Amino acid sequence: MLGRRRSVVIGWLVLLVVALGASGAVGTRFANNFSLPGTESQRAADLLARNFPAQAGDSDQIVLAVSHGAVTDAAVRARVTPMLSKVAKLPHVTGVISPYAATKGGAAISADGKVAFATVTFDEKANVLPASAIEKVIAVAKGAALPSQLQVALGGLAIEQAQKPSFGAATIIGLLAAMIILFITFGSLIGMGLPIITALLGLGTGIGIAGLASRLIDMPSFATELAAMIGLGVGIDYALFVVTRFRENYLLDGDVDGAITAAMDTAGRAVLFAGATVIIALLGQFALGVEFLYGLAVASALAVLMTMLAALTVLPALLSRFGERIGRPRRRRTAVAG
Repeated sequence: MLGRRRSVVIGWLVLLVVALGASGAVGTRFANNFSLPGTESQRAADLLARNFPAQAGDSDQIVLAVSHGAVTDAAVRARVTPMLSKVAKLPHVTGVISPYAATKGGAAISADGKVAFATVTFDEKANVLPASAIEKVIAVAKGAALPSQLQVALGGLAIEQAQKPSFGAATIIGLLAAMIILFITFGSLIGMGLPIITALLGLGTGIGIAGLASRLIDMPSFATELAAMIGLGVGIDYALFVVTRFRENYLLDGDVDGAITAAMDTAGRAVLFAGATVIIALLGQFALGVEFLYGLAVASALAVLMTMLAALTVLPALLSRFGERIGRPRRRRTAVAG
């Protein structure tokens, strides 16, 4: 039993490292492709691309802000104007509209004169623009910033395309909330830790595989964030279901192996059925015919699949080692009360 337990845990750790390592080495290729074939908006976009190619790409903004004075001051213009000229000459940039070129300056300059924006037009949609071209625009624009005088920020679909996806504060807050609730429920760090560790192990592996899958199918940049939220939720839920059933069985007869077997025969079957149902539902988005949903469906399905497998394999292995300690506190309190 000890050998099998170690093999399962070590196998999952190796799979996690390989998935994340391969994803990092090969690199991801996220593409925010929001085209809707057959719709009126897509036909308009196709007509624009065919007849006015210079205006068919996405337009992003370079936002300028000053803490003192105004963006129309000579010193600010002396930094902004050359920067915009350099941006206009970069690859894949078809034009730049300066805030100073707008009619009376009112269209692109705020009423107090402290904020303005320039519009950068690309020759392609954001999802097909090379990341290197977008990064050059960002670097040149940021080069005009002065910490104490002029701030420069960029926004738009192309800029978002160049940004690396991250889990964000919302996922961290959700994880902390789950840890607190589990600790209150089980009253021990072990009881809280097993569902969290199992979910994170499966989720990390799923995210790594999803990163590799992004090179085979178009995935929007927020696909991993959505997959993380879904995978974390179902992963903790599945592991919690198994741990709760194990604890109920263990407190009845004190047999760890028997409690694990009973838990997997009941809760384990339910987890398998629930996970398969969620995966089928997610992949059902392919039936909608909306291409940008395909990547979201694949990434989320991979996260659910790996967290489900972790709950069915690595969790029983961990319970065989730490399961006895989950039931001890309540048994001791019962004994003292008696």
